[in-house]
Amino acid sequence: MDEAEVKRIADYVGSLENGFGDWDCREPATRRQLMKLHLTTERLARTMCETRDERLRSVLAVLEDRALRCKRCMEARLAVHS
Repeated sequence: MDEAEVKRIADYVGSLENGFGDWDCREPATRRQLMKLHLTTERLARTMCETRDERLRSVLAVLEDRALRCKRCMEARLAVHS
């Protein structure tokens, strides 16, 4: 995973975190975001296992944690609105 991809993931997760207040809980959009987050966290976990770069591993761990928090928040909001 190169720096550009890490930046894209960080921007994506940041946009989710910043948008939760305005975010609507329509199910199709939420399901798509949950799937994208699932794939993103899998990619982060896989790369953490594969890399020997401790700095990159640390950055990826933080991103994975943030993405998982977003995922849990989405799942909770979806459950409330269902």
